[in-house]
Amino acid sequence: MKTINWKLITGLSLIGLVIALATTYGLITMRAEQIVWIVVLMFNAFVVAKICSGKYFLHDLLVSLANCVWITGIHFILMDTYISHNPDYLEMLHQLPMPERPRLMALMMGPLIGLVFGIVQGLIALGFSKVLKK
Repeated sequence: MKTINWKLITGLSLIGLVIALATTYGLITMRAEQIVWIVVLMFNAFVVAKICSGKYFLHDLLVSLANCVWITGIHFILMDTYISHNPDYLEMLHQLPMPERPRLMALMMGPLIGLVFGIVQGLIALGFSKVLKK
């Protein structure tokens, strides 16, 4: 039976922790963050397909959900710092319900975004596993 590689999931999710801190302190801007996440998504999917012996989709879904815990938690705790370094975030908030409640919006949107990214990342990992003939 193919088991879940929790060490790999935790290790790959630490990339999300680094990105959460980098975006909070303005080292990665919101505009650059999109590109960074595409690269990370592809990297994670490839690594999972290369290292795991199965359950590729589930592994990457769990990586993405772990990322969302790191990111949502850091942004929730350090929201004032995040907003001060990401004025584009305030503009984006005004397009959403409850723009005056950025922490609540982060708590609501973070898991949803993590789930969507996890599904995409999992599907890409499945594709990589086919290419790698696993």
